Amino acid sequence: MAYDIKRMYSQAKGFQLAGERCVEVREHPEQQWLPIQAIVCFSFACEIYLKAIYQYENPDSDRLMTHYLDDLFGMISDEHKDYVRNELSKVYRTEDIEKYIKESSKVFEDYRYVYEADSDDRKHVGFVYSFSVALAASLTTCLFVTRATFLSFPMKKPVPDHQLIPSVAVILVVA
Repeated sequence: MAYDIKRMYSQAKGFQLAGERCVEVREHPEQQWLPIQAIVCFSFACEIYLKAIYQYENPDSDRLMTHYLDDLFGMISDEHKDYVRNELSKVYRTEDIEKYIKESSKVFEDYRYVYEADSDDRKHVGFVYSFSVALAASLTTCLFVTRATFLSFPMKKPVPDHQLIPSVAVILVVA
C-alpha cells in the first residue's frame, strides 16, 4: 500500500514543530517548558520521516510495522544514511552517531509513559531533535529538490545538546 509521502512529511514536520514549541524559551518563567513532550514529538517525527523516506525509495512496499528508529534507519538507502550522518557529524562526533541512533531508538516508547520508567533522563532531547532536522532535510531533497542537488542541499544546522536551549543544557549535563 503506497502512502502519500508529502502527507507523511507534513505530519512529521508538525510533530517536529510541536517539539520545538515544547522547548522554546518563554518570556515568563511561569510558562511551562516541556522536555518530555518534546522528546516524544521529536522521536515520532523521526519515525514518520524515516518511514516516508523508505516509502519514497520503495513505493510498492508494505506498511512498515516497526517503530524503532535504528531499525528504520537501517532500512533506508545508503545515500540517505550518508546524508543524515554527514549533517549530524557537523555537531556530533562521527564515531558516536550510530551509537546515538541506537540509544535513541526507543525514546518514543520510553518517554510517552515516562512515569512508569525508573528514570526520566532527558539526555536524548538534543540528539533526537538534530536527527529529526537531518531526516527532514534528507526527505525534502526527495520531494522538493532534484536528485542532482541532493548532496549539496542546505539544511537548518542540527543543534548540539549543550546549545539547544539554556534549560536543556542544565538537564543534559547531568546525563
